[in-house]
Amino acid sequence: MSVQVIHTGFYTTIQDSGRTGYRHWGVPVSGPMDCESFALANALLDNFEKAAVLECTISGPTLLFNAPTRVAVAGGLIEIRLNGVEVEMCKAIDCDLGTILEFGKITKGVRSYIAFEGGLATPKTLGSRSQYFPVTEYKKLQKGMVLPLRPHTTALPKIMQVPSTNWIGTTETLNVLKGPDWGRISEQHQTQLLSEKFSIGSNDRMGYQLKGALSKNNYGLPSSFVLPGTVQLTPEGTLLVAMADGQVTGGYPRVFMLSGNEVSKLAQLRTGKTIRFEGCD
Repeated sequence: MSVQVIHTGFYTTIQDSGRTGYRHWGVPVSGPMDCESFALANALLDNFEKAAVLECTISGPTLLFNAPTRVAVAGGLIEIRLNGVEVEMCKAIDCDLGTILEFGKITKGVRSYIAFEGGLATPKTLGSRSQYFPVTEYKKLQKGMVLPLRPHTTALPKIMQVPSTNWIGTTETLNVLKGPDWGRISEQHQTQLLSEKFSIGSNDRMGYQLKGALSKNNYGLPSSFVLPGTVQLTPEGTLLVAMADGQVTGGYPRVFMLSGNEVSKLAQLRTGKTIRFEGCD
């Protein structure tokens, strides 16, 4: 059982729940940017919760099925055509031998997740199928790739009602916790961080840059651990949010920490979107 990649889309990668236990070697966790949508896509097919899927950014791939299986799609709103006929997200899609499944642009949000019944069975590297170059041979899907599928074994109870995805691409605030270095920055910066609005700048699987009206600083700190969801304050006054493929250490003040749910919200926001921070208990 396998699926062949006819067209890759803008930036499509294979992701499972990520690789753990190798950060001391400088290897990031990787895994899905939006953990909630990743989990939903697998749950729609009663898959094992960590099963490998395709994560699409901005637009999706075109796939040719070499065997009958089922597919489910969750996350950002994306155009889907089954042999030229439009089909819905968040429902199991039956694919036969020779089926062509086309994914177009993501019109709401940034990332969509394509799950396959049983999950992808691509080779594991350091215990994970998640693509991250140079740990894996390729950093993203390649045209012509043949993706093997695992036999399906029911591991999750069937979803009776699909949870709301109205939050995707619409988030205006992110709930945060104080980071390890919160007490090392000035009261002025603390106040600014919780009162200013920030615009999303350049972003990718490594991290998001947030720009606001923060004043410059000269905080000098030794390099320390950085986890996905860590928000660092740079000397120029911009914020860097470490994401799934982010670096494992950093030398800027770690002012906030985002939970997995908040990281998922951020991962669905496009460049130019404005957000604020709340919480900080």
